[in-house]
Amino acid sequence: MIAPKRGPGRPPTGQAMTSTQRNRARRERLQSQGCRLLGSVVLTPEAAAALDRLTAGGATIDEAISQALSALAQP
Repeated sequence: MIAPKRGPGRPPTGQAMTSTQRNRARRERLQSQGCRLLGSVVLTPEAAAALDRLTAGGATIDEAISQALSALAQP
């Protein structure tokens, strides 16, 4: 008896996810590890804590990042 010829490509596993599902899972995984997502930027837990300290005075995230980067750029 001859086995039927298999089609091209990987065989289905039944566990495929859409790109939206994969990205959501990635974001949830990173957040559970203490990281913060800013658009497509991922902050480490230490950087996220520093950002929290910078915004504690009422500054927005944009303002805090701009001020921090400006301060770092000063000679």
